[in-house]
Amino acid sequence: DNSRYALAKGGEVYLVYLPKGGTAELDLAGAAGRFRVEWLDPRKGGRLLKGSVSEVVGGASVSLGTPPAGDDWLAVVRRP
Repeated sequence: DNSRYALAKGGEVYLVYLPKGGTAELDLAGAAGRFRVEWLDPRKGGRLLKGSVSEVVGGASVSLGTPPAGDDWLAVVRRP
């Protein structure tokens, strides 16, 4: 099971939880502009880390890339 869970404050910040790691897409069709993509390890906390994609542009469905390594990550997608 590669479940994904998402939470949003539309147009400003989106959180996507990937308990098994992997990749995810996020529908930003209703949000214009650029968004930063960073990753948080929900078990260890700490600073936000970079994954394979550092920025996406709203207006369509976008790939968030992959987290730094392993599984159990929270993607934090927000305006710079």
